[in-house]
Amino acid sequence: MKKLAYAVLVGILGFLFVGCDKPTDQQCLVISKQAGTVAVVTWFGIDNPDKEIKDCVKEVVTLIQSKAKDVTAGQSFSVTLTPVVDEYIKSKVADQYKPLTTVGSSMILSGLDLLFAMHPEYSQNQTFALQLVSEFCGGAILGLSLDEADKIIQITKSQNKARSIALAQLVVTK
Repeated sequence: MKKLAYAVLVGILGFLFVGCDKPTDQQCLVISKQAGTVAVVTWFGIDNPDKEIKDCVKEVVTLIQSKAKDVTAGQSFSVTLTPVVDEYIKSKVADQYKPLTTVGSSMILSGLDLLFAMHPEYSQNQTFALQLVSEFCGGAILGLSLDEADKIIQITKSQNKARSIALAQLVVTK
């Protein structure tokens, strides 16, 4: 399931970033915020986390945002910040929420890695890179704050059953 989540995230982020010739810095910031929202909404469609887990992931996203300055140009967010995130989850998150909080946090870190892997030039300017991370995390927090009655959440969740059936059929045929 985690591989599927990453594949979907890669596709969406690729579409968002490849579709522009040379976006302005302001456009990049807006796209980064949208990408953060897409990352968590995609995760909702896969794991359907409850409110408590979303709240836990929000706290981790805030931690990632505050620790982004520790990631230097060319480094992976996942490699650099996973130990910090894991320690936070281990010490601050209730046992029943740890697995999905870890997956949600991994989606955020992977999304950031993908953003800078697709556009390594963004990491050359530390100030701009931190702005992009801040916007991405802000978009993720926005997505995590969406109400269950929000139309995009309803659409995402309505697709869960169809995806589960398709995945089960795929597994059975192999």
